[in-house]
Amino acid sequence: MNALHPVARILIAAIFILSGFHKLTDFSGTAGFVGTLGYPAPQLFTALAILFELGGGIGLLLGFKTRWSSLALIIFILLATFTVHVPMMMHAANAQDQQNQMVQVMKNLAILGGLLKFFLDGPGSYAVDRGRAA
Repeated sequence: MNALHPVARILIAAIFILSGFHKLTDFSGTAGFVGTLGYPAPQLFTALAILFELGGGIGLLLGFKTRWSSLALIIFILLATFTVHVPMMMHAANAQDQQNQMVQVMKNLAILGGLLKFFLDGPGSYAVDRGRAA
């Protein structure tokens, strides 16, 4: 069963790494979207999102500074959920958009559960942190 620890890290980290990479490769489009949400410095918030997603995602993937990586992703996902998805859900133009945002909120809460597990228990086996304080 120890072989499943890296599988769990890969599955959760992939979401953040891919999302961060997408934001990086479409920086202006992402910053434009962030600006429509009312953030005062959309480029700064986009850069921070990329840093949290890529940094935390890669750290989690490798099992490097796992608790810090998990904490960064926990902070990111809480902010994204409650400052982006919940308001979009509450102000959706139609039932389909509202349902889509509800799915995003529920997905983020499920991911939060996995991140909390890594934050509390560390990386598990086959990790850079294995055998030292994570």
